[in-house]
Amino acid sequence: MKQFLSLLLLLPFLAGAQDTCGLKRDRDPYTKEVRLSSGFIAVGNNKVSIDAVAKEIDFFFMLEPGKCFDDNATLTVNFEGSRVKQTYRSSGTMNCEGYFHINFRNTPGTSYSLQKLATLRVSSLLFKKEKEETTVLLSEDQKNLFRKAVSCVIAQAKGLIP
Repeated sequence: MKQFLSLLLLLPFLAGAQDTCGLKRDRDPYTKEVRLSSGFIAVGNNKVSIDAVAKEIDFFFMLEPGKCFDDNATLTVNFEGSRVKQTYRSSGTMNCEGYFHINFRNTPGTSYSLQKLATLRVSSLLFKKEKEETTVLLSEDQKNLFRKAVSCVIAQAKGLIP
């Protein structure tokens, strides 16, 4: 009986150990909206953070300072082992700090392009503004980490929808 009772007391701690995503959850102090974040993940020599709120999922890329992006800037994602590519337009403001955003709507059904990011390994990212191009190559560990972070955020973001 004592062993059963001690096992029951440890159950909340064991349940927390099942969360392999490690997403950060916080509440906006002004809107009181819950936000999930992967934190910054290395992609090549750059960083990406994947954040989710009830309405959208935001990919925030930080490239080296001095890279300028505007509304016409694009990101082409190349997937490993295939010739499949996806192109996204910048949804951030014009800046020369190297910040690039792409947004997806957070809906009960995951969009095809977002599902591709969660299931296929990304081999490279090509940021383009007019004639200026920046290619980011991912290492094997970064490919796995990026795919895992995207799939975790997508799965957890469904719980934020009212």
